[in-house]
Formats: sequence, C-alpha cells, structure tokens
Amino acid sequence: TKMSSDVINVTGLSDGAYQNEILSSFEVVDKKTDTLGNQVFKVTIDQKDEDNEGLDKNIFGSVDTYNWIKVKGPFHLKKRMCQDNQSSKLSETDVCDIDLKASNTSVYDFSEYTLSSGDIDKSGIINTADLSYVKSRLDAGADINCGVEGDLNMDGVVNS
Repeated sequence: TKMSSDVINVTGLSDGAYQNEILSSFEVVDKKTDTLGNQVFKVTIDQKDEDNEGLDKNIFGSVDTYNWIKVKGPFHLKKRMCQDNQSSKLSETDVCDIDLKASNTSVYDFSEYTLSSGDIDKSGIINTADLSYVKSRLDAGADINCGVEGDLNMDGVVNS
C-alpha cells in the first residue's frame, strides 16, 4: 500500500541549501523488518508535477555529497538521516554521505535507524496529549484500515 505524506526535509551541509516538507510517499516493504522486529517502509521523494515541487534541482544541483535528509513518519518524531546504512543518531560533526546529485533512483538504507512513534499531534515531542489521543481511540476489534490516526505501528488498527 502506497501512502502520501510530507515527511522529507533536505539540507545541504556545506552551502546551507535547504528545502522543507518535500512531498513524498511511503510504502510497506513486504516481509522486511529491522533487527528489533519493526516494519520497514520505503520512502520515495515524489517527482515534480503540477501539484508538487519535488526535490528542487535548482537548489541542490551544485551541492556536494555532504547532505542530510530529515524523515518524519505520520505519527513519528523527525530524525536526521545522514549516512547509508545508518543505525543510530550521529553527532553534528559526523560526515554525511547523501549525494543529491546522483540519479533520481538513489536508494539509501536507513532501516536500522528506527523512527520513534507517538507524536500524534505533530508537536515535535511525545507527551501526555499524544497518549490521551491514542487512549481515546483504542479499538482492538476494529476493521484493519491503513492510515488510521493513532495507529503507531502502522498495522491498520489502534490497539495496545
């Protein structure tokens, strides 16, 4: 199942190039989980069309490989993805290797750097407001439905 979301921010470290809230889509990678058993999703920056700016090559066309991507799932805290096969948070001084000049089919594996779910109200923190929202929508017997608000593990239902 492919779902759309505005989950991508891109920054060019060396020259300060920046683009916020690039439209993207994400989809379940069948039978793929990380080492903790979390479902893995493939996030794709959507191509430019009449309704979507996509990644602006005018901004990033001349940057080097020192870039990072910030990814935010629908109910997750935003995380800075900086290196292929990244598995943990990196310091601000660690070298990034995201090449925005590569072809449109560049694939980077961040599947071992899990997003923290629970930011339902998109405030940038997980707090009691988020917990109250989820608790008010608990329905373990509900029909499975993709994209349900409060479904923190993306299994299609709000449950424990």
